[in-house]
Amino acid sequence: EMFEFDFKSQDQWLDISVSSSKPGTFIAIFEDITERKRADKELRLFRELLDRTNDSIQLVDPSTGRFLDVNEKCCLELGYSREELLTMSILDIIPGLDLAGFRKIDERMKVTGVLLEEGLHRRKDGSVFPVEASLTHVQLDRAYHIAIVRDITERKRAEQDRLLQVTALNSAADPIIITNRDGTIEWINAAFTTSTGYSAEEAIGESPGVL
Repeated sequence: EMFEFDFKSQDQWLDISVSSSKPGTFIAIFEDITERKRADKELRLFRELLDRTNDSIQLVDPSTGRFLDVNEKCCLELGYSREELLTMSILDIIPGLDLAGFRKIDERMKVTGVLLEEGLHRRKDGSVFPVEASLTHVQLDRAYHIAIVRDITERKRAEQDRLLQVTALNSAADPIIITNRDGTIEWINAAFTTSTGYSAEEAIGESPGVL
């Protein structure tokens, strides 16, 4: 028989192997596996923390681009199971990226250590979404790439909405200024410059009564 025993009074885990060569006798071998159990517990905790983060985390092989590990957020965002992703590479989820392009990124990372990039990721259903990826080159027993990826769909949508609003305000025929609560000018449109002759550099930071 083989079994593990939690020897709580001694704060110790034992792996016990018991055998009998003849009736009425037995040999028991005790192996202290406390450190292994602690390491397993710490690893489970680390995995739990990774899976609860709001960002996608990917561990990638620098030579092939294959996924070595991913967290739960990565699976949810891309629509793949962890098992599926571990048979795939980063090339499968980044439109237009080939192995030559990936190796150029790897060379840049070897020089800088860290990169911050914006791009697109492709889900299992074929749809794409914008992401911001923080890439780190790590050398342990071997080289690794760690990617912390954030879905920036809402940020891009907000930027697009703001651009449309600014375009609309700049297209207005009437002068428009925007001030903060203290009355300091923070923005003017093109019609204001045309009407008053003040450029944005001259007007921003001033009070409307001064101009």
